[in-house]
Amino acid sequence: MVAEGKSRDEILDYYVAKYGERVLATPRARGVNLLAYIVPWSALILGGCGLFILLRKQRVSAPITAPDAPETAPDGRYDAIIDEELKKLDNNPL
Repeated sequence: MVAEGKSRDEILDYYVAKYGERVLATPRARGVNLLAYIVPWSALILGGCGLFILLRKQRVSAPITAPDAPETAPDGRYDAIIDEELKKLDNNPL
């Protein structure tokens, strides 16, 4: 066919007419076959956008805060013991 001067598209059309679209390594981007090119990229883009929105909502709706410290008064039970030990250390040089 090349020797006859036929173009690439004419040769492909001949084989597609004889054996069907399945003889091609990649389907032509026409009709339903166009979905094979559009759907994967669309799914990837939509999934990425959905993930971005989901992560952004979670970050805005649930801020991380430190737990509140318990509000207790200092315990005076050990003050006298600590004072005695400090006096002993002051009197006993190293």
